[in-house]
Amino acid sequence: MKILFLTGEIQNQLNANTKIAFNMAKKIADKGNECFVAGVCKENISINDESVNIIALKSPKAVEKANTAFENFISRKGVNRSKARKQFMLKHPFKSGVLFLSYTKFYLDFIQKPLYLKQVKKLINDINCDCVIAFYKPVGYYEIFMNSDINIKKYAYQLDPWGLHETDNADFHREIDTFEKAEGIFTTPVLFESYKNHPQYSKFAYKMYPLEFPNIKKVKISEKSIIDFDENYVNILFCGIVADEYRNPKEVLKYICSLIDSGKKIRVYFLGTDDSAVLNEYIKKYPQNVFFHDKVSVEKAFATMDKADILLNISNTLSNQVPSKIFDYFSMGKPILNLQQTDSCPAQRYFDKYPLSFTVKSGEKADLSRLAEFIFGAKNKRIDFEKTEKIYFEATEDYAADKILSVIKKER
Repeated sequence: MKILFLTGEIQNQLNANTKIAFNMAKKIADKGNECFVAGVCKENISINDESVNIIALKSPKAVEKANTAFENFISRKGVNRSKARKQFMLKHPFKSGVLFLSYTKFYLDFIQKPLYLKQVKKLINDINCDCVIAFYKPVGYYEIFMNSDINIKKYAYQLDPWGLHETDNADFHREIDTFEKAEGIFTTPVLFESYKNHPQYSKFAYKMYPLEFPNIKKVKISEKSIIDFDENYVNILFCGIVADEYRNPKEVLKYICSLIDSGKKIRVYFLGTDDSAVLNEYIKKYPQNVFFHDKVSVEKAFATMDKADILLNISNTLSNQVPSKIFDYFSMGKPILNLQQTDSCPAQRYFDKYPLSFTVKSGEKADLSRLAEFIFGAKNKRIDFEKTEKIYFEATEDYAADKILSVIKKER
């Protein structure tokens, strides 16, 4: 079979959705199929793999330049994106206007939509593929393709909630429209439960297929750690997006810094994207113990995880969204300190099965002596990958690829 994976955008630093699309394409190609990954590229792509065909789609130059200017501005101004965004708008009103237009209906309907669909349609005809699996983020490209009149079997890959929470808003109706057009919908088990119990979404349950994030894999370390960890400390590492609204580090930093105040030698590193005033306060207050580093390549992130003593997870406040990176964490076999932010946290079911984890619950007073015991007992501990693979076999690439292929073959 020939399968096209549409990711919306492709960057050298793969985001969670694009990484899954690329890895699934590789795995399905290894099983004797021909796979293509296509997306809008705003940079020269250096991702190379003989088993997968990577195709760059074009985006309008004006928007590309404005986005690049904005990202460069943020990198110069520091880590707080929301403040940098406001400063950018004041300093660059024209470029800000182009960015604004890039998300308006006018721009989508008359510039982006026809340009994107023309390229996708030509690509489908050129490679003569059997079906397309479209990843819903970014929403614009996913929605444009799913609602198009391109005559091919379309499968949606839905990893995060979109219009699920509000049934009277525009996002809800847009998501319903895309689900109507889908031959099948791959989604997470947590989201599947929400969908099938929802009065409006339940009508799509028959064509929904729950899939865990296929991130459990044996990691080959090919890069050096971007952090030089001091062996005299217990080094705790968070990878991902920190955001006060839905992934707030306050509770866990409060308890860790209480141990630091008592003389414990602990350092906490945040690697990725920061939109957190809370984190920045702790960085200022504890400059020798709390640090932030901008996001790096997947390979460098894994190399850094490999050298850390403990990995830190801050679960979402959303009741139907599991952070995909927890499966990357499990793959590393390292001890994990987990912050559970809600009583109905969907990630907790996975941590309950992980032998080297300690959970702190938001809103509950942590037992600092037990926390210290976990942190200082964690050095040099690791779970064999074979054990992790058995616990989370449904989150392996092989399992997910086989399930995707079985669905596509059944629907042909």
